[in-house]
Amino acid sequence: MCSSPKYIVFEETLLELFGHCLKCSDEVLEKEPLKKGSALKVTTLCKNSHSKEWVSQPLVNRAAVGNVLLSGAILFTGNTFLHVSEIASTINLAFLSKSDYHKWQKHLFPVINDLWQQEKAAVLTDLINSNSVTLLGDGRCDSPGFSAKYRTYTMMNKESEKIVNFKKHGFKLCLDCALNSGIPVGVVGTHRPTGIKALMRREYKNLGVEYQIDNVPRTSSPS
Repeated sequence: MCSSPKYIVFEETLLELFGHCLKCSDEVLEKEPLKKGSALKVTTLCKNSHSKEWVSQPLVNRAAVGNVLLSGAILFTGNTFLHVSEIASTINLAFLSKSDYHKWQKHLFPVINDLWQQEKAAVLTDLINSNSVTLLGDGRCDSPGFSAKYRTYTMMNKESEKIVNFKKHGFKLCLDCALNSGIPVGVVGTHRPTGIKALMRREYKNLGVEYQIDNVPRTSSPS
């Protein structure tokens, strides 16, 4: 359904198609459009009392597929609901509600995790068969500096620029995970916080390390 073509249709143009009953072709007396997020349901009643419901989108478990796809598109592309909904609001384009967007995230995040596990397995397989791997690591905090409450640490293969691992617990867990997976790590590139320097000297003496200071890398050979 994601690959199916989709169009922007004006309501007044669409309702012109409901002038006659789909059952008996007689004149339609009542047209009742009802918005459901980005979807539109039209209920008609003709002179012969035939009632008909038409929905602009396919339904899965009574949910309009377009609303699910919009939620996924916002999340998967790194956008925010506010920015995308403002675009829709500017041209009065029917859009899903913020509560529906958050409701669908509980189904979307497992999809992201499954894809990440597949990608991670493929990357690890390639790296395990390499001669020597240079890993670049950095952390992202919920606030600037090193006093943040939450932090995600990510490691990337320098040659392929693909993510090898990322964990909230930081540098050590990522590096241990890479080593325990059998990746032949030769060099680790990271910033120069005191804790990481001490950890490298204490537990990873056999690895080379590149410290990044003001975007200027400095290399330290294995002990």
